[in-house]
This record gives sequence, C-alpha cells and structure tokens, in this order.
Amino acid sequence: LTLRAHGLQGGEASIRGDASSQFISALLLIAPLLPRGLTLEIVGPFYSQPYVAMTLGMMRRWGTEATQSGPHFHVPGGQQYSSQKYPIEPDASGASYFFAAAAVTGGRVRVEHLGEDALQGDCAFVAPNTRFAGASCRDREVGSLDCARSRRSCGDV
Repeated sequence: LTLRAHGLQGGEASIRGDASSQFISALLLIAPLLPRGLTLEIVGPFYSQPYVAMTLGMMRRWGTEATQSGPHFHVPGGQQYSSQKYPIEPDASGASYFFAAAAVTGGRVRVEHLGEDALQGDCAFVAPNTRFAGASCRDREVGSLDCARSRRSCGDV
C-alpha cells in the first residue's frame, strides 16, 4: 500500500474486502478526524467483517459516528474522539484453545475480561464447541467466562 498525500482531506475510497482488517480499521479510525470524513466501499468478499464491526463499536464508544450499509461505510468528518479508560479484551482466538482443552479433558478454565458480550467474532467458537464436548461456559462474573466439562460424555451430547 503506497499513500502519497499533502494532508488528508477525506472523501471516497475503496479497498478490497480480502485486505487485512487492519487496513480497513485504520482508514475508519482516522475518518472522523478528516475534514470531509470518509465513505469507504469494500469491494469483493469481506472476510474480516467481525473485526471491522469491533472497530466500529469502539469508535462509537469513544464518541464518534460511523454507519455501515452493506459494503459501504460512512464516517462524517470534523469529529473528535473522547478520551476515556477502555479495557482491552484478551485475545479470543488464543483463548479458544484453552476453552477447547478444558472441554475435552474435563478441566476448567477461566478467562478474565472476556465475557459473553465480547466484541470479538472468535468468541462464537466457545459455545458450540464446548457444548459438543459436553462442557458449558457461563459469565459468572461480568466480563469473565468460566468453562468446565459436565459429567456427561461426548457421546451423550
């Protein structure tokens, strides 16, 4: 990616949907600060939608407006982010291995700050895969998942 500019004003842009979500998120994150904002079109298959949805959720929480309509994102310019404390969720992709290990071996795992309301798409791994192995996960304390295998065997599921 090569970008040559004499200041960024905003406007319209397009990016391939199979590009890293980090490129798409970077464009969305700077968009509120651009004088003209940004209308961004995702072209082709959009594989990283859950990660971009997480970016939009964080932007809203920090006080900026951004909308999505199909493959188009619109972020008005001239906005400001409001600074605040923001807890960073643990890596759900990495945590999924521990959830699976607890489910299969009959163990127990607790991941702090990764609750049922987590923004990461990989959290969807937890419920169906642990249920398949006869385990259950629940949000015992807000923002923390506990997973343990029940007494049933996988054949009973």
